[in-house]
Amino acid sequence: MMKEKVRIKCASCGEEIGELHKSPEKKYMGCGSCGKRTLVTINKDGSVITKLYEEKHILHPNTENAVKSSLKK
Repeated sequence: MMKEKVRIKCASCGEEIGELHKSPEKKYMGCGSCGKRTLVTINKDGSVITKLYEEKHILHPNTENAVKSSLKK
């Protein structure tokens, strides 16, 4: 039995970026047109959610202190 496939579109520009099997999973897919990444979530009931993946830079106190101390030397 072949599993049904779902066509995935970019969350930013709407361009088609690929196909995935309709099985529950989370996946990041990159767009060739705009270069942004889309987070694709396929739920158990077969519904598909696509949203733009935004990379957030979280300041880590130990790293920040290490950089500051190395700059003082």
